[in-house]
Amino acid sequence: MHGQGYYRDSYNDSNLLWKLGLDYWGWFAAYLDWEGLLDPDKAEVVLKEVESRRNALEEIEDREERKYFEEKFDEFTEFLRTAIRMGEPIECSI
Repeated sequence: MHGQGYYRDSYNDSNLLWKLGLDYWGWFAAYLDWEGLLDPDKAEVVLKEVESRRNALEEIEDREERKYFEEKFDEFTEFLRTAIRMGEPIECSI
């Protein structure tokens, strides 16, 4: 399921945005249009906010858990960067 042009973040303890003090239902959803699309200009805003919170991952004491979230962070931010670079909206299902 994890391929080019796809990113999934489950609503459980593995949720990246929750670790960063954000959420999909309120914060992220505010950037979507009425069709559930995240336009590239809004993706830039999301990317900047997410990147500004990376230091929250340093607070994770368990080394394996921190590594897991750092990898997930890198995957998500690269996903956003790719959409921005390509000028493509992201279809979101939350």
